[in-house]
Amino acid sequence: MPKSRIGLVRTSAEKKSHRALKRIRCVQVQVNSDKNIMVDTRATQLVELEVKRVLRKFAGKLTRVQVHLSDVNRHKFGPQDV
Repeated sequence: MPKSRIGLVRTSAEKKSHRALKRIRCVQVQVNSDKNIMVDTRATQLVELEVKRVLRKFAGKLTRVQVHLSDVNRHKFGPQDV
């Protein structure tokens, strides 16, 4: 019986998903923001992971994805604004 590196047998669906994840790692995700949004490393990683998860089925067709973040309510102030 074939085993993976960690000693578990993978189903064909798991193998296909693993191949897709390997391809999606090659996709470059560029995160841009306007002057009203502070984007740190954690936020960038969160956006990259979500983009890669959502676009996983297009992994073989994509090489780069650009994400542009902006504050559409920048003129309004509220308790969550810093």
